[in-house]
Amino acid sequence: DCDELIKSCISFVDKHTAEVVKNPKFFEFTEKTMIEMLSSPKLSIEEIDLFKATIRWGNYRRRDLDCTTPLKEIVKNLIPHIRFGLMTGPELVNIVKPCEVVDFDVYYKALVYITAPSTVKVDPRDLFYKVRGSS
Repeated sequence: DCDELIKSCISFVDKHTAEVVKNPKFFEFTEKTMIEMLSSPKLSIEEIDLFKATIRWGNYRRRDLDCTTPLKEIVKNLIPHIRFGLMTGPELVNIVKPCEVVDFDVYYKALVYITAPSTVKVDPRDLFYKVRGSS
């Protein structure tokens, strides 16, 4: 049954995310597959590593398209699925910001939450701050 196979594949990616994103076949994922993966609440990977994998995928895709398409344009539909509120300040400053693919307001929102969480009113439905693997 095809539905069962799809469920098994999703479960495998959820449990082995860190290994999946290191596999060369990862670069063959379509944008739709990337969005489905990044949308999963059960991925087993640090958020910064998921961001770096998304950037690697985007750079690979960029070579496939043409080198004139900005990386930000290639990953624009993926970035909203990254939970920047789960990263550390140094990760945001040293890794995320230099990539220049995240809008300033998203970057700022994450930095404020990380440095002064008590000043941020968190909507429980906002996945930006929600740890993966939690319901």
